[in-house]
Amino acid sequence: MNDFRLKVFLSVANNLSFTKAGNELHISQPAISQHIKELENLYNIQLFERTKNTISLTPQGKTFLSYAIEIDSKYQELEFEINIMAQKNSGKLSIGASTTISQYLLPSIIAKYMARFPEIQLSVLSGNSEQIEELLLEHKVDLGIIEGGEHKKEFNYSVFAKDELVLLTSSKNKVKEEVSLDELKALPLVLRENGSGTLAEIIKALKSKNIKNTELNTT
Repeated sequence: MNDFRLKVFLSVANNLSFTKAGNELHISQPAISQHIKELENLYNIQLFERTKNTISLTPQGKTFLSYAIEIDSKYQELEFEINIMAQKNSGKLSIGASTTISQYLLPSIIAKYMARFPEIQLSVLSGNSEQIEELLLEHKVDLGIIEGGEHKKEFNYSVFAKDELVLLTSSKNKVKEEVSLDELKALPLVLRENGSGTLAEIIKALKSKNIKNTELNTT
């Protein structure tokens, strides 16, 4: 029921790349371009600014994206509700979740899920992102929820939620509300362990600023 062109647009908008969107959706780049062109002609707008090597959303494209996300979410809810009505749900479901997610995000979701599907026997295993992916590979969990991006080609990854990472310090600390990159390298820091999705995202962000994690004061 969902318009495939909408799915194409969301993939291009998330990847900011026609090539990556084509790989993600398993269709050719010309097909991606055609779907986007059809949407632009349909609504008489330009969704993307195209340069030689990059693309970006236009102001109209950003507005379109906000509605596209909402529409896609509603379609998914509709499909879910129809599937629920079409079958009796029972059995077991094992979820693997990274530490932060299992502590702060899942409890309220699981409570609502169990209230709606009391016949399902639900279990949750907690660990860092790397450990959860290993549990998936070993078929010890049915579903994994982790932080960070795609790591293994064996899995299909979907964005579940978006969050941001911030520096946290004591209220008695005299560190400024904002610190420069040089100041950051001098600060004593406590980071997550190797294998953590949170740590992987921090390292990725630092790398984009040409900072190696070995330059940080974590001793």
